[in-house]
This record gives sequence, C-alpha cells and structure tokens, in this order.
Amino acid sequence: LDAVSAQLERYKLSGFQPHGQTVRFSGAPVVENSVSDSIVIRSVEPRDESLLLSFDQECFGAQRDAFTREWVFPAFSDKRTSKVAYVGEELVGYITIRRCHTGYKIGPLFSYSVHAAQGLLASVCSSVPAASTVIIDVPAANTAAVSIALQCGLSPVSETSRMYSGGAFPKLPTDRIFGFTTLELG
Repeated sequence: LDAVSAQLERYKLSGFQPHGQTVRFSGAPVVENSVSDSIVIRSVEPRDESLLLSFDQECFGAQRDAFTREWVFPAFSDKRTSKVAYVGEELVGYITIRRCHTGYKIGPLFSYSVHAAQGLLASVCSSVPAASTVIIDVPAANTAAVSIALQCGLSPVSETSRMYSGGAFPKLPTDRIFGFTTLELG
C-alpha cells in the first residue's frame, strides 16, 4: 500500500513496514523533443505485445499480462495513449498517459535508459494541450527520474511511503522505474 506520512504509524501497528518513497509531481510540462538518433519512439502497436509484456513484468516484479494488455492496448480509446522506445530491435522503454478529470496522468514510465525515458516523457507531454496539468508518480530512489520531472517543470506536490506486510520486500529495478503505473489502483 502507499501511505501518506500522517498514516505511517497507523499502518505500522497493522504490521506494515515502509520500503521506499514515492513523489507525486504535477504541473504544466515544458519539454524539449531532443531524443538520440538511435532511439525510435512511436505509438504502441500489436506487434510490441510480447516484448512489452516481458519488459513490464521485469519492471513491475510480477506477471500482470491481462492488466497490461487492457492498460496499454486500449481498444478505441481516446483517453489513453501508450508509446514505446526502441534501439534497433530492442524495446528500451514504454509509457502510458491517460486523460483524467483534471489534466493527464502518466504511468507507467519504464525505461532502460535516462535518454529513452526523457524522450518518451517529452513525446506524450507534447501531445497534450498547452498548459494542461500532467501528473507522474516517481520513486524517490530513482534520482534520474526525479531530475527529469523537475527539468520538465513539474513540481513535487505530495509524498507517500510504499509499505509491505510479511517482512519480505520486493527487489524492483528502481533505476528502470521512472513513473509508477498508478497509486490509485493500490
């Protein structure tokens, strides 16, 4: 679960232990579309499914193929857009942005490289109307992700602590997680 600071002690009494912070960034992004020539960014297509599902499982830490298919490949949706980044034939990142009641939320943003993450973020942010609010939830431990959000003109608006029960913490590749899928689903 993701807990706000005021609730940490309450959840600890229920057996949960904190393991990492998440910072929510929000604002009207200012982006530059400067992507390395070796990185190709485009809209997700059905041919990306197999590589994307494997990449998602690696970054998320568990298989969630049915969820990811619905989240990333929405049929006839004008509310959600997903893009992929490739270097040659290798999938190096993907991102989803969705329209919300107020503005847009990004998640996930998973990437093997800072440059691909920057390119993916710039690509989706440049597709929203000017001055739109964009929100992304970033693991605080990924300092490159925090830096990218700040460079885009987004501001930190809240923090949560990721908490787990049972004593074992998942070993997630935090350096590849530039934005969590969503905090709202749990």
